Amino acid sequence: MKRREAVSTMALAALTAAFKWSPADTKRVAGLVKTAPAPFARQVLTEDMLTTRTLEAHQWALEHFRKFRNSGQFVPFSVGQDTVVFPGFDGG
Repeated sequence: MKRREAVSTMALAALTAAFKWSPADTKRVAGLVKTAPAPFARQVLTEDMLTTRTLEAHQWALEHFRKFRNSGQFVPFSVGQDTVVFPGFDGG
């Protein structure tokens, strides 16, 4: 970041998410994500990334995965619905 001008030297994009804490809430900026350079690790988890070890294991994983809230990065946890946290909290 160029400190004097407060301008980022990285390419950034605003990530928006729908927050439904009250009827008046709408989409808000949830965070900034880098758009370049490309990340070293996966940033999202999708259905095609689930196990393919066996057909039964894939079907089980797919059935459970579809019940989870999976709206991308920086989305707050939900009450009453499991939330996918990916990449996660384990650092890098």
